[in-house]
Parts: sequence; structure tokens; C-alpha cells
Amino acid sequence: MNVIALPTVTAETDSDRQIRTVLPKAVTAFRASAMHTNSFAGRQKAAAARAYLDSLELMLEKPGLQAELQYHLSVAIFDIDKLARVVRNYGNPDAA
Repeated sequence: MNVIALPTVTAETDSDRQIRTVLPKAVTAFRASAMHTNSFAGRQKAAAARAYLDSLELMLEKPGLQAELQYHLSVAIFDIDKLARVVRNYGNPDAA
């Protein structure tokens, strides 16, 4: 019996693609900045993390998102799926 594997189609939107591209880079830069505290490398990585979060805020047009994500990262929530859920639900009154 021959089995034909069909590719699965997901309904990934442009915003989901942007989230999946930028968010892991922001988390990596934030964690690297925490490893290099009180050094130039740590400040540079922290600035990179803020830049990634700012770019995500601008791409998705959600003012205040950077501060919300910065809070979640500061309390050690590094799971990309949880942070992506925060990004998607930010500013949505039905999600509260």
C-alpha cells in the first residue's frame, strides 16, 4: 500500500511569523545580558534585547508591549509560547 504524505497547512499570519522571528532573539539577548551583569557586554546585550522588543512593538502596532514583555522577562518567564501568547493577547480586553 502506498501512502502519500500531504503537507500540513497552518494558518500562520504575518504577525505570528514576526513574533516567531523576533521574540526568540529578544529572549536570547535578555538572558545573555543577565549573564554579563556590570560589564559592557551585558549593557550591549540589554540594549539589543530592548531594541528587539521595541521593534516587535512597532511591527505589531501595540503601544506598551515592550514594557509588558520586559516585565515578563524580568520575572524569568522565558518560554517562547507563553510570551507569544502574551503578545497576541496584549491590548485585547476579551483575553483578560
